[in-house]
Amino acid sequence: MRKTAKEIVRQSMDCQKEIMGEVITLPLPRDFMAFVERYESLGCHRERFLWQWAWKVLNAKKPGFMFSSVDSEKERDAALVKLLLLMAVTIADDTADNMRNKELLDIILDVPFADKIELNGTLDTEQKETIRLLQDILALSFEKLGESENWSMLREIFLYDLRQVWNAFLYSYLLNVHPEMINFQENIVYGAHNMMAFVFANIDLIYSDQFDKADLSLLREVVHRAQEMGRIGNWISTWEREIPERDFTSGIVSLLISDGHIDVTTLESLIKDGDIETIKVKVRKANLEDKLLQKWEQNREHILRLGTRIRSINIDAYVDGLELLMLYHCASRGLK
Repeated sequence: MRKTAKEIVRQSMDCQKEIMGEVITLPLPRDFMAFVERYESLGCHRERFLWQWAWKVLNAKKPGFMFSSVDSEKERDAALVKLLLLMAVTIADDTADNMRNKELLDIILDVPFADKIELNGTLDTEQKETIRLLQDILALSFEKLGESENWSMLREIFLYDLRQVWNAFLYSYLLNVHPEMINFQENIVYGAHNMMAFVFANIDLIYSDQFDKADLSLLREVVHRAQEMGRIGNWISTWEREIPERDFTSGIVSLLISDGHIDVTTLESLIKDGDIETIKVKVRKANLEDKLLQKWEQNREHILRLGTRIRSINIDAYVDGLELLMLYHCASRGLK
């Protein structure tokens, strides 16, 4: 019998100290540390905890968030490429959410797909180094993926899904610059792509010699719902930090507006006045976290039904990974 979403949230509170203790003492892979040091030298604001948290979920926890089809000797490579791309995504995401620098964002949006990037004179030294860091992360990621025999088969799909992630950053930028466009339906469709579930799924398949392509159609529907589940866990664990930062990408904010509990003008006015508590009270009175948890459970049930028709991947184990992801999201509330 699987735990309800609320039971997982309660478990995260009961086990928070233990889980976070495991995360903060976890050593990061040596071949990732050079990128961490470059990232930190640029003054980027994410703490090292984020990478440790991700490495725990992706690799150190058994079973972790990975398809059962990944060849055992390739599990670390798959996890490392995911960690590298997580840093790339974080750089792009922070540009969209916090810096709101459209010129820099436009260049970042081209980096994975352009043969050459021109770093023009209007960018400062730190911005140019940020782009070079992003280029180097992506170059190593593509190099590692290219060593697999499955890369040629899945390359086009991988790049398509990566474009959806990059498009999510443009969507985030637009929400923060034009908050009048906020609504929940678009947010759950477009915003969820920055969880990278499709990209991660492609990485796993690239490292899976026994995957049956006949499963791909149903598997992508599974991943679509898994991506929403991951985004919900992220929203629940970060909305209290994001609202004071005037980051309107949270599903909590879009639900608050779409369900008619507040309008954008009032929301912006309360943030400007520093009255964050009034917003939090509205969120709690409307039980918006519970509403998102219900959607999380609906997606899980649908995935488990689809899983009975997928042969080359153990979908029950994938759901175990999604529950682990939710547990670790909630245990890290306010920390990432």
